[in-house]
Amino acid sequence: MKKGCSHKLRLRKHLAEIAKQLKWGFSLEKDAFLFYYVVGVFITIMILVEDNLPFGFKGGLFSQVLASYIVYGSFLVFLFILLVLILLRFIAPKKYRGRLYRLSRLLTMKLWQLALPAIFVFFGVSTVCLIMWGCFSLPHYKKYTFDFLMYPIFLVLFLCIGQFLCVFRFLNKRDNSSQYFLIALVFVFFLLLITFKGKHKDTTIKLDKVTYEKLMELSGRQPEEYLRKVIQNP
Repeated sequence: MKKGCSHKLRLRKHLAEIAKQLKWGFSLEKDAFLFYYVVGVFITIMILVEDNLPFGFKGGLFSQVLASYIVYGSFLVFLFILLVLILLRFIAPKKYRGRLYRLSRLLTMKLWQLALPAIFVFFGVSTVCLIMWGCFSLPHYKKYTFDFLMYPIFLVLFLCIGQFLCVFRFLNKRDNSSQYFLIALVFVFFLLLITFKGKHKDTTIKLDKVTYEKLMELSGRQPEEYLRKVIQNP
């Protein structure tokens, strides 16, 4: 009975500490979150402007900056490290569990710090796409709106999973009843990580001057869109 009360007390202490840290972080970074939202709006507008420039003026810088906020890879790796730490908290000797707990709590906070800027940036992106879809009747922006909105939702979901993992040790008092589940989860997550691939890949194609001029003529100076249509409709 005393052991169960001890676990509940430690769980409440952990949740109170996390709530305190998050409240402190939000109060400190509330201006930064607005800034990240504005950054998302600004980058999207600049990408729209860049898309309407002549081909020679398209540098792709703003698209690269937006892509840098896609933190799926880093986030999943950190989540995997957190999962390993939680497993070690189950199987390590008791004298090391306190240190492993502090590491897992620190990593949980780092996950929040990594994800929150990306969440607000992509909220800004989805806002612009929503305006383009709703106010300017551009139907293809409907897909962009939901795609960019789903990314923050997935990040929030992963943050909740990370937070649940951090308290998993408190929710399961008996080591033997959960460590095998964690071992299986680590194995499955590892397989997912090593098979994880990005959805898009940038490639540079070298063309001679004659071929380039012919491509520009056929595409109406929109070679990327022209090639995409040729590939999709051979």
